[in-house]
Amino acid sequence: MDVYDSSIELPRMRRPSDLETSDRGLSIVDGSRPQLGWTLSPYGKSVWFHLLA
Repeated sequence: MDVYDSSIELPRMRRPSDLETSDRGLSIVDGSRPQLGWTLSPYGKSVWFHLLA
């Protein structure tokens, strides 16, 4: 699966506070130990991961 956004800022792992309503995606995906990466383009980035079946 991959997700695209228009920001060129690279994704980084962080721990959001309990009151924040966003920035949990990488933590959730990282918990399942997938292959994870991103691809930059002139229009933003695509963040992708592969899960083993």
